[in-house]
Amino acid sequence: MKYKLENTQIDTSIPEERQWLAGVLLQRGEQITRRFAYFYEKLQALPRQTRKTLQKRLAMTLAGAALLLALSGAPSVHAATITVNPGSQGIGIDGGCSLVEAIITANTAGTSGDCSGGTAGPDIITLGGGTYSYKYETSAGNALPRITSQITINGNGATIERSATTTNFFRVLQVSPSGNLTLNDATLSGGYSIENGGGIYNQRGIVVMNNSTISGNTALNGGGIYNLNGTVTLNNNSAVSINEAYDYDGFATASGAGIVNKATTSLTANLTINNSTISGNFVTDIGTQGGGIYNWGDDFGTATLIVNNSTINNNSANLDGAGVMNYGGNYGIANATIDSSAISNNAATFNGGGISNTSLTYGAATLTVRNSTISSNAASLNGGGIHSDGGTTTVENSTITANTGGGIFGGGSVMNTIVAAQTAGADCSGVAATSQGYNIESGITCGFTGTGDQQSVSNAALNLGALSALNGGTTPTHALQNPSVAIEAFRLVRMAATATGADQRGRSRAGTGLGR
Repeated sequence: MKYKLENTQIDTSIPEERQWLAGVLLQRGEQITRRFAYFYEKLQALPRQTRKTLQKRLAMTLAGAALLLALSGAPSVHAATITVNPGSQGIGIDGGCSLVEAIITANTAGTSGDCSGGTAGPDIITLGGGTYSYKYETSAGNALPRITSQITINGNGATIERSATTTNFFRVLQVSPSGNLTLNDATLSGGYSIENGGGIYNQRGIVVMNNSTISGNTALNGGGIYNLNGTVTLNNNSAVSINEAYDYDGFATASGAGIVNKATTSLTANLTINNSTISGNFVTDIGTQGGGIYNWGDDFGTATLIVNNSTINNNSANLDGAGVMNYGGNYGIANATIDSSAISNNAATFNGGGISNTSLTYGAATLTVRNSTISSNAASLNGGGIHSDGGTTTVENSTITANTGGGIFGGGSVMNTIVAAQTAGADCSGVAATSQGYNIESGITCGFTGTGDQQSVSNAALNLGALSALNGGTTPTHALQNPSVAIEAFRLVRMAATATGADQRGRSRAGTGLGR
């Protein structure tokens, strides 16, 4: 059988009665094609009488049976382990399996150079630590072959990098729509793309990072990671740090130095960050946004960002949203949820030092912050902590303090939250906030006059400790020092809205107010 996957046309040499099969394979993509080939080969290898009995029982051809097995996700295809020789590079018979050859072997379920053993199902590539450095791209725009199948790379502390001595521009790796990459205990570094995604460009695929780092990469958008209509998950102390968004052509359009999560054309993009860090990412062009994370819903697409138990700090933007830019534009939707996390020491030259939540051109942006600390961020104009422009903002059980440029700009619904003691600027500005009760503010700019609210609270009476990672939990917090008017000031019954009675550290609020 022949398939023209590149242009999604069925080869007319296929008998007419089998063209339905080719059509299904084309619809499901390269991964199903490889699985089909695997099962078809296995069925053909059966004794002739066994094949005839099987066909009679199933009332279909061997090709039909293979297709059913491929589409069912049958567990017959087991993961193979391909071990890489750290000293091997590129493609060729040199006595050692290289990382390039290993990826090709896994993608094709075949053999490449000195590597063999790839399957039509998931494959595991094992690295022996060390550094894998590339001066030239091995696939268009990438140091490594594109990931087109389900691959786990166990790095064992390895670094995969674009060589610091090369003048060629290319990213580290790309994941295609049929690709599913799990990266364990590895660092991707040095990628430089004049387009999108310096470290990783995920194009409608799946990427999971565990205890891994994306650092020192550069691209027009998404210096560290560019996720387009795909799914990216960071787990277990992963980090996206010191990446840059830079417009090589000088048009000042670069955005998302750390991560861009973009959804377009009625599709979805999903970014989840668990127990990880987004830190030190920066943009170098005027008019650029989203230093740490740019969550972008565009052209009827829906982009979803979820941050749990993580730290977003020391990122910068030359426009809005230094820590997080949540933007819904051109009929797009952007949804961001920040939970049990710290957003601190981020700096924007315009708005939203910590977070900017913005919707324009019939877009929609929704931001929810729970059990979190937004502290010591800076914006030259508005919203040192949170800037909301046309978006819907909800803040619950959180602390917004010590920000330059004010605490909250543009209003929002606020409950059980401290918005007080900013370094410069009002606690609230722009549109008045809507109190859901049990809030504390330094003055009266937030308009907290609901049940249990406290206004005009002095810094001494609030008595917040310095931002520290030593208060318990995994993210920095401001401890409530004794005495403080905030201790026992927040009603636990209100926690039903978030289904938790725990504070940012994961500890019970009972007896300790916000427990910070």
